[in-house]
Amino acid sequence: MNVMTQQRLFEFADAWASQDLRLVLTFFTDDCVYKASAGAEPGATYSGKEQVAEGIKSMWQFDETVSSEIMGIVLCEKYGFWEWSYQLSNNETRKGCDFFKFEGDRIKEKNAFRKVHIVQ
Repeated sequence: MNVMTQQRLFEFADAWASQDLRLVLTFFTDDCVYKASAGAEPGATYSGKEQVAEGIKSMWQFDETVSSEIMGIVLCEKYGFWEWSYQLSNNETRKGCDFFKFEGDRIKEKNAFRKVHIVQ
């Protein structure tokens, strides 16, 4: 059975940054779950590839990313996490982390969290 590796997760990051939805979805299981870091819950949850595809497209529109950086990938059997930083078109930087559950070398769940700057 295949297992998730840092190299494969970096390939997923590259696919995400390229916004090639068809390629991104090849990294997910058919019964995948994507818990976005933005949305109504405050992060919307999408289940199954069709919904996950819609959630990913929505996130790409929300972030309008110019560049991104993945830092500190940690893998532990069926789980993993990384930190990320996005530079947006308005020069704003967003930072956060994603927690993953894997099934073999594919992503079963991606649970995203982001830092929020609150102006008082």
